[in-house]
Amino acid sequence: MTAFLVNGETETTAPADLTFSITTEKGVADVRLVDGEGNILQTSRMVADNTENTLWSLDWHITSGYSGDVRLHTLVGDQWLETDRVVTVSIQDLPVQTQTPAPEATPLPVVFTSETPEVTAAPTAEPTEEPTEEPTEEPADEPQDEPADEPQDEPADEPADEPQDEPADEPADEPAGSAESAASVAEAARATPTEQAEATPTPAPMLTASAAEGAEPSLISTTVIYNGTKRVKEYARASREVVRMPVGGEYTKQKMGVLTFRTDAFRQNAAVGTVPGRGSMEVAWTAETGSVKGSGQTFYGIGWVGQPAIVKWSKEVREASEMYDAKKEKSGLKEVIAAGLDGNIYFLDLSDGTPTRNSIKLGYPMKAAPSVHPGGAPYMTVGQFARKMAKRTGTIGLRQYNLYNQKELSLIDGLDGKNNRAANTIGSFETSALIDRTSGCLVTAGTNGLLYVINLNATFDYQAGTYTQSPQMVLLKTMAKGEKAAQTAVEGSVAMYDKYVFWADMGGILRCVDTDTMTVVWAVKTGDAVESTVALELNAEGGLDLYTANLLSLRSKGGAQIRCYDAMTGEMKWLREIGVKKDKKVRETVGFRASPVVGQQSLSGLVFYTVNGLSDAGRETLGLSGEDGAALIALNKADGTIAWSRKLSGTGYSSPVAVYDENGGGSIIQCAGDGSILMLDGLTGKEEATLQVDGAIEASPAVFDGMMVVCTSEKGKNFIYGIRIQ
Repeated sequence: MTAFLVNGETETTAPADLTFSITTEKGVADVRLVDGEGNILQTSRMVADNTENTLWSLDWHITSGYSGDVRLHTLVGDQWLETDRVVTVSIQDLPVQTQTPAPEATPLPVVFTSETPEVTAAPTAEPTEEPTEEPTEEPADEPQDEPADEPQDEPADEPADEPQDEPADEPADEPAGSAESAASVAEAARATPTEQAEATPTPAPMLTASAAEGAEPSLISTTVIYNGTKRVKEYARASREVVRMPVGGEYTKQKMGVLTFRTDAFRQNAAVGTVPGRGSMEVAWTAETGSVKGSGQTFYGIGWVGQPAIVKWSKEVREASEMYDAKKEKSGLKEVIAAGLDGNIYFLDLSDGTPTRNSIKLGYPMKAAPSVHPGGAPYMTVGQFARKMAKRTGTIGLRQYNLYNQKELSLIDGLDGKNNRAANTIGSFETSALIDRTSGCLVTAGTNGLLYVINLNATFDYQAGTYTQSPQMVLLKTMAKGEKAAQTAVEGSVAMYDKYVFWADMGGILRCVDTDTMTVVWAVKTGDAVESTVALELNAEGGLDLYTANLLSLRSKGGAQIRCYDAMTGEMKWLREIGVKKDKKVRETVGFRASPVVGQQSLSGLVFYTVNGLSDAGRETLGLSGEDGAALIALNKADGTIAWSRKLSGTGYSSPVAVYDENGGGSIIQCAGDGSILMLDGLTGKEEATLQVDGAIEASPAVFDGMMVVCTSEKGKNFIYGIRIQ
């Protein structure tokens, strides 16, 4: 035995994670951890080999209190042997979840290794009670088996049958009150910014989901489980593959960056760290993107949802990768990874926009935000949007890459090959995967209507600079009674708490699934198609809230709704409806397409949504004048009443992002389709700064400390911008 190291706090409160990094001689066949009484502790693992030793990484997820010794046993031959390696652990029995943790300033560790290296006013209405080289080939008009911006089965003139819990067409809100009243309330709230910036610890016991009345899983008429390629009646996940997704900000152990769409499994925001100030935005650098032709149209730049990842790699991973030498040697490098409709995956230095390595030239359009392994391994996934190009037709699905050498590891086939399991045969992945660093399992869903839980079985040797995997998949197909196959498509990324995964589809069915058994716990109708990613938050009462919003798509007229649910039961807590309308002359997605910001710190009482296609009634509800069709809305988390709204000069497909200064003061940044960028005081909606860039913005931005990355998609105006916030 040459090493036994523990990464993580051994004296803290639950839930907690400890990683045991162990180096053994080649003769050791296995290792395990036991408590003081000899009981085996349930851990997930990574195993790697070098020329002389075996490297083990055991992740222990502690959900309740533990006090005592943890000992190491080794398997030699067929006999388990005790060792003298022991560590004392003291985890308090009452877990505490901080609702708004302060950003960590510690350097990024190498994980899975044996060593750690280096506006207008608020309406007063009550909530409704009711339930650098471009590819040479380019894609075109999307073929029938590829996704369109609108659901393909949308009725042209008549509304679909209204769900029983669908709200009336008339908006529930009354006109907005005075701007002065909103400003005075906000100023009073801002009087003690330091106190607001400090989060109140919220007890967070491990919650158990069960359906409330009206949210019974029987809404789902079809449930089929596949273990690998075999259809099974029942499923029970093996203990070493149990998914226990870390809560919110615990998605990564350190401040590693923005690694998936909206940063983590709660999908609350797309920003990490703090900004030095909130008074200005300026373009620091610009990088041009390309185009690619499909079978009937040309795709430009980076479009919806298109949020880039921003990653701060460990020194070891950086040096073993195929980055340019100058970037390998750059301490503290933050790498931007952006996947484009133009068929390219770009790698840029966040500080100056220069390339860090060669781009990956896939040659097929991508919409989804890249997802990078939160444990520090050089593994990335990205979803493909189309496969029929001007001169060829290729495969489509979720692409997986080894970022040591940028080579594709494998493709999760969105068309499902000969298995014939897909509910919908589009095949694209417009969603961003989640990865549980404690079990090494990946969770995602696609427009084929399938939920995937994949044990990556990864081997990561940071000393040798290698990463390999042998994935094992479990799939779930669900469909509600009366739901059409195309409506099972999932275009908003899944969110997770512990073992529970939440998503809504283009048929408007929102559900909670237990990944231990791959069964539906609860399900409800939201009334229309959902593209906006659901968001989660632990509340002050120790429960879990879920926010979701829909489109006006399956109906010909009516409003778009925002809802808040109890995520553990499916019981609706409040509903807010905003009047919207379709315009037959303008090809526009109407309703809520962007994903929300769930406010933290000084904004902890608010949730922010962006709406498109406002009707006269919708503008009246929001207290807006003119004919502008898009707006940013701040709602009170407690009851869904509107705190303030701000009209936009272009479409609002891009998701807003919240940035916070060191005192916890928060601003909301919203990009619009005409290239305008607004920075607003999150409490009042008052304008703090504006910026205009070239190109239509549909992609969602990402922020790491004081730098924001924004992408555009328009012929002749397709860029990636680095924008300094200060």
